Amino acid sequence: MESKLVVCNEIIVDPARSEVAWDAWKHQKYEVGTKKIKRVAYRCEDEPARFLELISIDDISELSEIIKLKDQLPDFFYSYLKSDWHQQVVELLDVVRPTGELLPTDKKLQLRYIEVPLSVFDEYREWRENTIYDVVKNSDSINGFLAYQSVFSTKPGVLFMSTFEGNTKDYMKQNFLTERYQGIVKEAGDRYIVGGKDGLFARVYARC
Repeated sequence: MESKLVVCNEIIVDPARSEVAWDAWKHQKYEVGTKKIKRVAYRCEDEPARFLELISIDDISELSEIIKLKDQLPDFFYSYLKSDWHQQVVELLDVVRPTGELLPTDKKLQLRYIEVPLSVFDEYREWRENTIYDVVKNSDSINGFLAYQSVFSTKPGVLFMSTFEGNTKDYMKQNFLTERYQGIVKEAGDRYIVGGKDGLFARVYARC
């Protein structure tokens, strides 16, 4: 079952040290007492020095311990960082295509962000059922699609997690670059997205 609460951490490392840093990042295991923390690591396709981790938590009260987890990274790792920690906690709202796992496990993960004014948020949620979600449910290449909402975030708003396998260009062409979906983006931008359609921000990550 998909995690109700997810902590998303993102960092940028020195490109010259990215392979060593990635090896440490992808093999990192966290523990709180005797509890092993459920975590997955991804690497940005277009920016190989940008790393992402997703951590499953059961309750917001766990945050006091979760924010200390980065202290368990190897000491050398911090000398490679070229950014601060970009952190957020998101809450699951809709399971559009179930993954059957607490966290994504597919080879590819796309994160899609938008900020929706709270004054139209309920209307937006109803609207997306017959637009965005209809596209996703009829897709042959989207394996999982989850809609989260920020609780605490450096990027407040809606976060879609879309998982897939295979070629990213084909995935984009089949799902999000179609004439229909571009019309959906325009309508969302006109009616719901802060900043219009340019307010949609997306990245693709891979489990290397």
